[in-house]
Amino acid sequence: MVRDQVPVGSDRDQVKAFIENLRISSLKIGRDDFHKADAQALGNRDPEKIAELGDRVAEFAGVVIYHAQRDGFLTFDNIVIQFYMDRDGRMIDYTVKMVGAD
Repeated sequence: MVRDQVPVGSDRDQVKAFIENLRISSLKIGRDDFHKADAQALGNRDPEKIAELGDRVAEFAGVVIYHAQRDGFLTFDNIVIQFYMDRDGRMIDYTVKMVGAD
């Protein structure tokens, strides 16, 4: 889905439109605007990907798809998508991860 609609190299407006227009049936979607990529803002988002991309990351944005998969009787997993942009406003990479939620 991401690769087809916003491939690596997409500009900031394309990524922003994807984030704003993302709909998946009745699932709740959390949207995060673009942030400057400094150590504090990146935190522990994806240390391996951040190390791989290094100082090429100028800003990032993300999406959370809540309760995407049931993980037990009362617990669910969320899908977290992070988009990494360079100084020219082009997406240089993204990650899609399933994250456990309480």
